[in-house]
Amino acid sequence: MKYTLPLLLFSLSTLAQPITEKQRNRIDSVFARYDKTNSPGCSVGIIRDGQLVFQRGYGMADLEWGQAISPVTVFDIGSTSKQFTAAAVLLLQQQGKLRIDDDVRKYIPELPSYGVTITIRHLLNHTSGLKDYAGLLSLAGHQSEEVTTNQQALDIICKQKTLNFNPGDKWDYSNTGFFLASVIAERVSGMSLKAFAQQQIFGPLGMNNTFFLDNHTTIVPRRATGYSPSATGFQIDMSNWEQVGDGAVQTCVQDLLRWDRNFYEPSVGGPDLVKQLTTTGTLANGEKLDYALGLFNTTYLGRTMIHHGGAWAGYRAEMVRIPAEKLSVICLSNLGSANPSVLARAVVQIVLNEKPTTGTPAPAPASVKTDVSPFAGAYRSENNDAVRKLITENDKLFMQRGARRIELSYSSDNTFVVPGAATFKFTRSGNQVTAFDIIQDGFPSQHFIRFEPVTIAQPLMQTYEGSYPCEELGVTGIVSLTNGKLRLKFGAEDQELEPVITDIFYSPQGMSIEFIRDKSKRITGFYFSASRTKKIHFKKS
Repeated sequence: MKYTLPLLLFSLSTLAQPITEKQRNRIDSVFARYDKTNSPGCSVGIIRDGQLVFQRGYGMADLEWGQAISPVTVFDIGSTSKQFTAAAVLLLQQQGKLRIDDDVRKYIPELPSYGVTITIRHLLNHTSGLKDYAGLLSLAGHQSEEVTTNQQALDIICKQKTLNFNPGDKWDYSNTGFFLASVIAERVSGMSLKAFAQQQIFGPLGMNNTFFLDNHTTIVPRRATGYSPSATGFQIDMSNWEQVGDGAVQTCVQDLLRWDRNFYEPSVGGPDLVKQLTTTGTLANGEKLDYALGLFNTTYLGRTMIHHGGAWAGYRAEMVRIPAEKLSVICLSNLGSANPSVLARAVVQIVLNEKPTTGTPAPAPASVKTDVSPFAGAYRSENNDAVRKLITENDKLFMQRGARRIELSYSSDNTFVVPGAATFKFTRSGNQVTAFDIIQDGFPSQHFIRFEPVTIAQPLMQTYEGSYPCEELGVTGIVSLTNGKLRLKFGAEDQELEPVITDIFYSPQGMSIEFIRDKSKRITGFYFSASRTKKIHFKKS
């Protein structure tokens, strides 16, 4: 559905490098699938030289009331919020109230001592090694529509007895770091992150429709409802979690224009704030990261690109900045299946009149055929024990994740792609496919090695059965044997387990279970690992 620009906005005739009619039509075609009166969609803004040269809503903000999306429609921007949390922490440093190289336990003494120092910088670089609290709460049985509080999140973080890795040794995206940063900001400033950000960032910049949502009962004017696809079309997909820092900013395209301007003429925080937000981190071994403080710093079309996406409940977001061109693209969506990161990059390409020179390769033409059967099989990560299973159907290759299938499109020899999202590069030894790497923009590549699942005899399978309480999650895992298959149930999880080798299993959802034995070879428990949460201990009762 088309949206007519209100008169209060900039006149296109006064804007630098306006969007041409041809570009406008190409942009409309990118969002055509959402440009309907019966679909959620996107709010899109293009900024050049500090001015909005294009802004339009595609689709509906509210399907029940028939409210169309506009540039002033407010969205939850998920993890795109992280840059505002980092900015708040840096402002507190400027005010002399903390240092980002301080030990986190100076401000959160209830956090366990792991025998190593975790700094605030580690939190903001995603190098802390702390397990992701969102994953922990989910594993403990909390659904996104439930109300969960800051204290619940802090409690489950503080119950964790181990880290995923030593601080500074690796980069692994974790919402815990930015949530804890919000706790530190609150304790140091004496006010909530919502109040501090309003006083120090949003208010001074005139971002009058922007705030951290820390109370699920708050009325949010002009908010789009979040949706996800359903068998009959769409269903409401909203969250009542009340944590902030890692997400929870509510904002709109027109307000983000004001934030974007602050990167070129920084009235809030000055040039030092901008420099620190965009300077990438470094691991303990000297390896440079693509992540700064709440922002990725990568390249696209041969140019530096500052960006961050977000995903929470039925909301998706992306804000991309190309500093050399003074170009930024904002894409905010209220549909959980949308991919604003891909959409925003497509808009950048159109505005710059260029073809992508980096990123995900294009799939091969449909006329090009390849035998996909050699690539099917089970693969295990050498980094975190995660398992990915590739299957074939109708001469197509898929990655199976539980009930979900992701098609991998053939691109070139030993290379498949999920268009706009990831590249799969396979390794062969002779005619045998032995491994693959998943390459995604801004993230470290993931290496998976092929393995042949073992068959475990029934008597040994029976020894795994039992009850396994987990102090770290506050749940009890039940392992049972049914029709020759092990099942693990706890919280909201109910997973069938497939063997990798003796004592190590995986689930179709990609989670890993490693049983533990004592010196007498008796099973005493197991370690459970999932994305961003490694080796959670379940002890056999």
